[in-house]
Amino acid sequence: MVTRPVPDQAVTRPLPDQAATRPLPDPVSQLTHSVALLPFSSALGSSTSSSQEDQNIATSTKLKNILPTHTLHQADTPHQADTPHQSHTPHQVSHSPEEFGSGTESGREVQTVREQQQLLVRDYILSEKHSIGVELWDTERKQDLNNNQLAVLICGFLNTQAGGTIYAGVKRNGLVRGIPLERKDRDTMRQMLDRVLASMINPRVPPNIVDIDFVSVEDKSRPSCPYRLLVVMVKGQSEGLDKVYMAHNLTTRSQVEEGAYVRRGTGPVFNIKLGHQEMLRLVERR
Repeated sequence: MVTRPVPDQAVTRPLPDQAATRPLPDPVSQLTHSVALLPFSSALGSSTSSSQEDQNIATSTKLKNILPTHTLHQADTPHQADTPHQSHTPHQVSHSPEEFGSGTESGREVQTVREQQQLLVRDYILSEKHSIGVELWDTERKQDLNNNQLAVLICGFLNTQAGGTIYAGVKRNGLVRGIPLERKDRDTMRQMLDRVLASMINPRVPPNIVDIDFVSVEDKSRPSCPYRLLVVMVKGQSEGLDKVYMAHNLTTRSQVEEGAYVRRGTGPVFNIKLGHQEMLRLVERR
């Protein structure tokens, strides 16, 4: 019996484990890849920019809504103070004062932003009329912005429920003129207001009741001149007239008298000084 040799069986050698030699994926990269496949991943990339844009829009809207918009009209004859005309094309400017004290550093930073955003045109007519709630202070020189007059005007608005606004640099008929005020002059005006509130009005005015602002005034014939309106905003005693504010410690050369002032009457003078007996009756009622 012939025996045939059995062919050698193929020796199988184990193949190298490819999974073992393959580098492990980075967990962060794998997570990023997985998130990219989700249906809402395209919205994630723009969420940061969208939220920032929404925040900017909300901030801009807030600044525009803090104060009412003032409308100005160009006067046909700029220097005729008696009968200025209003054109039919309004020029609108919005103010945006914040609740900062006039002497604080944060307040001064905000003031700089405000001054860049606000602009009036010289020899235009301000829509705000001289009235019980608005005092148009007819002056065009910084030397005429004295603390005595400022003290009695603020005092008059403090003794009302509605309060009011002082515009220095506007004629009684509403003609915008402005006052040349450099940066250092504006700082001096803020310091003057601080002194008035601290030592020239009794009782002492609480914080955040009186604020100051400066509005740029453009003169196309003199574009480099820093014309400004000085605007002082005074809050009244809206919850009840329980205090009587009086102007005192006025300087010896003052053209106004010490005492209690109120806003009333038919004009053209609305800041009225109370007599002694009337002031006593007012104090008793309050």
